[in-house]
Amino acid sequence: MNLHIIVGRVGSDPELQQLPSGTSVVNVSVATDTRVKDRDGNVESRPTWHRVTLFGQSAESFAQHVSKGRSVAITGEVRRRTGQDQDGNEREYVDTVARTWEFAGSDRSSQQASGGRRRAGSGNGRRQPRRSPTQRQQTQQAENFDDDIPF
Repeated sequence: MNLHIIVGRVGSDPELQQLPSGTSVVNVSVATDTRVKDRDGNVESRPTWHRVTLFGQSAESFAQHVSKGRSVAITGEVRRRTGQDQDGNEREYVDTVARTWEFAGSDRSSQQASGGRRRAGSGNGRRQPRRSPTQRQQTQQAENFDDDIPF
């Protein structure tokens, strides 16, 4: 099975492009952090950059809703390809071709973009069930996502 799961931050604003066939494509880099201790015992974070390619409707949605610094979770498969670097030398590249993506983590930028607002309860006078921090976070992300949908 060739399954690659990346949870990290987008390195630059995605740019939507069209292939000659008319298929939409987005190439973007996503950084994941590895925490390591140095000789003095201090913990430091080292980023690993992953090149991700999205196609079709997934690429269009990604380009519309994601910006630099946004936390995303991407599932796809690893593919190797060869190409030329800037100096004209042949080089092997490793890409992740995304099958699915979704928002991940708690982004302060998404809260700021929506004014940090939360939707009010149902207003029926009953208390809402207590939710875990993960459930609250997922609900908030879904509410923020709904605000961005144009229909």
